[in-house]
Order: sequence, then structure tokens, then C-alpha cells
Amino acid sequence: RLSPSVRIVRENMTLEDYRALGERCVELFYTRNHPFEGATEVKCEERVEFTLDAEGRYRMLGFVDRIDRIGSDVIEIHDYKTGSLPRSGALKTDRQLTLYEIALRDRYPGVKQFRHIWHYLAHDKKFVETRTADDLRKTRLNTINAIRKIEDTAEFPARQSALCGWCEYQAICPEWEGRVPQRALPAPR
Repeated sequence: RLSPSVRIVRENMTLEDYRALGERCVELFYTRNHPFEGATEVKCEERVEFTLDAEGRYRMLGFVDRIDRIGSDVIEIHDYKTGSLPRSGALKTDRQLTLYEIALRDRYPGVKQFRHIWHYLAHDKKFVETRTADDLRKTRLNTINAIRKIEDTAEFPARQSALCGWCEYQAICPEWEGRVPQRALPAPR
């Protein structure tokens, strides 16, 4: 049964399609990783809060899908994805798991290596990357600069992207004006 808070926005997909996809993802992941040896699970859905600067002005909050420990020297940061595969080289500059590493380095000061692991479940693919101290420094600075740029911006004009096709706000978006019938937004739940 579909919860009232869940909306299916892809017209070509049904609840049964999503359930079948979910079952296939779980089956593929289980088959690939069973018997789940070699690492100790530390936490799942772990909340991480941290600051990017010494003054604490740039605070971050995230939720790590899974954290594993291998011996005393390695922490693995796992992230589960259900969408399309990343472009070639895109994970080398991924900010999400790099920020998680920045947060987790404070929690695990003796750890020598952090591995970023993405599981693209629908494609049965796993990707592993690591970061250098310089990578972490650059991500910290680039994120602060991005925040400053957003804070200094007064207008946020609409921009078309690959995500527009499934967006449920087309009826009020200036980029879609005249192309979709106007309709009321759903009432907040």
C-alpha cells in the first residue's frame, strides 16, 4: 500500500515497478556481498554534524548510509545509489562522501585510510575511491566558497536541466510557462 506521503512522479513507473526494482537491488547486493566478511559494521544511517572552519560559521549536517571498519587502520564510508551510473571520473570529485570523511576523521583520529564506496544497486556496480589530505582541504575550501556564493546571491532564476522531466513544479516554473496546464500545488501534509 502506498503511503500518502509518497508520490510517484515518473508516469511510466508504477508502485509495482518500484517494488520489483527494490527487490532486484537487494537481491543483487546480497548475492555480490554474501557472506559479508572482512569488515565490521560500525553504524548505519549515522548522523554527522561538523564545521568546515575553525570559527564554526560553516556547519554541515549529513547522514552516512553505512560505516564499516577493517581492522584498526581503515574506515569505509558506504553510500547506496539507485539511479544512473556516474559519468566517468565524476566520483573523483564527489563532495558528499568527502565531506563525510572530514566529519569522520574527527571521530576516528588513529585511522590511516578512509575509503569511499558507492554501491549503484540497480546496476550491480561498486566504485571505490580515496582522498588525500590536499583533496580534503580543497573540498573544505570549495564548499565554504560555494556557501558564500549562495549567501551573496539575491536571485535564483530557473534553469532547465535533465531533472526537469520529472519535476512536479512544472506548472509554476517560468521555464515551462505555456507548455503545461496550470494546476494547484499539493497541500502540505
